[in-house]
Amino acid sequence: MSANTWFRPGHYVIATAAALALTTATSQALNLLTDPGFESGTPVSSAMGGWATVVDSAFSQTYDHSGLWSMDCYYDSADSHGVSVQGVAATPGTQYTLTGWGYTPNTLGSGSSGFLILFFSDANGRLLGAYNMSDIQISSTSPANTWIQMSETHTAPAGTAFVYAETTIWDPAPGDAVYFDDLNLTAVPEPSRLPLLGLGLLPLLRKFRG
Repeated sequence: MSANTWFRPGHYVIATAAALALTTATSQALNLLTDPGFESGTPVSSAMGGWATVVDSAFSQTYDHSGLWSMDCYYDSADSHGVSVQGVAATPGTQYTLTGWGYTPNTLGSGSSGFLILFFSDANGRLLGAYNMSDIQISSTSPANTWIQMSETHTAPAGTAFVYAETTIWDPAPGDAVYFDDLNLTAVPEPSRLPLLGLGLLPLLRKFRG
């Protein structure tokens, strides 16, 4: 059989499907978050399997980017920030990207800012590395009544057991609030692991070459 005879129509479809499967596996990733749009309207205490409203934050139906709900992080005179957080199991050496949308109905005070945070911990809950803040933040210079997209990407350090997505308003002034919606947390394997994703396709390709 010549080198090209295996590319008969039926075999070409199989080969193409296999290639597309590999492309999809490496270029698209599932959202790791539970309730990424806050549509449950219900917090969880553990921050695993849902959102914990840690301090000065609450599920809200006042504003939304999609659906009916969002997460409101707001001012309270007793605290310097408002936070909600969710954790999921993570793998050291894997790159994680957190994206989402933020909104403020009124221009924030001069020292206030709203942003996403991506951070990691070990199995005992100890912080590994830093709290990684999104480059784009909502501040006193950001337009009000506008949904603004934010993102942060970071690689899980050695010893990582969990990755956390956090919504935050920092140092808010009276009346300040930032709403967050449609968060997405994805994982991309480190480059050395990518070739392994295609190994499962090799038997299929060899079968249709024989």
